[in-house]
Amino acid sequence: MVHLMSREVLSFVFKPKRPRWARSAIKSHVISKVLLFAAFLLLCEGCAPSSSAPTPAPEIISPAPTPTQLVFGPKEPPATARPTLTPSLIAKPTNTASKPVPPKAGAPAFEFTLKDLQGRSVSLSDFRGKKVMLNFWATWCGPCRVEIPSMVKLYDEFHDQGLEIVAVNLREDAAKVEQFVRQYDMRFVVLLDKGGVVGANYFVRGIPTSIFVDDEGIIQNVHVGTLSESAMREYIVALLEEAP
Repeated sequence: MVHLMSREVLSFVFKPKRPRWARSAIKSHVISKVLLFAAFLLLCEGCAPSSSAPTPAPEIISPAPTPTQLVFGPKEPPATARPTLTPSLIAKPTNTASKPVPPKAGAPAFEFTLKDLQGRSVSLSDFRGKKVMLNFWATWCGPCRVEIPSMVKLYDEFHDQGLEIVAVNLREDAAKVEQFVRQYDMRFVVLLDKGGVVGANYFVRGIPTSIFVDDEGIIQNVHVGTLSESAMREYIVALLEEAP
């Protein structure tokens, strides 16, 4: 339609001059065409979608949230490993029968077990039925060196009558003790209290200390300090004469 109107307008302008009435008719015809064209444009504009109208945003539908499982009550505490005690780490009492107390006449002698010079375990209860002179000593102790020869002599004299001498060395090395034992010909039992535990259980405050125990494990006499041969003999005789 636009093409036809353009052609008609051009022909009107450039054609040779016509009579007045013809020009008026053509002019009216062209104006009607222009008005018709303008009406057509207005109609097309009304039918076309508006470019200024906002385009609605697409609706985004989010998925429904997944319900979370609720746990009521306190949380379970994490498991903790329990320590395992090996037998070597469990403290063992020196005696399970009674608590150690200072030794005195009439009281039971405190039980103990120590190693001898050959590494054998020896307990005080091993001498039950025998009369025992329990002596605490050390090689560096001068008074001990003085009385040991008397112990050796009286042991040889009364051993057949049931006397036992148990000499407990305090806190010394086995090699040093063994050398001393050979030097003094100590033929009775010698035990090693390397940690001084047994000495502490007997409340030994000075050495030599001698404790005389009867055949039932009851203390008869306690002496702290050096014993002369005569004084030692008196203790041993009194112990041996004790009625069983």
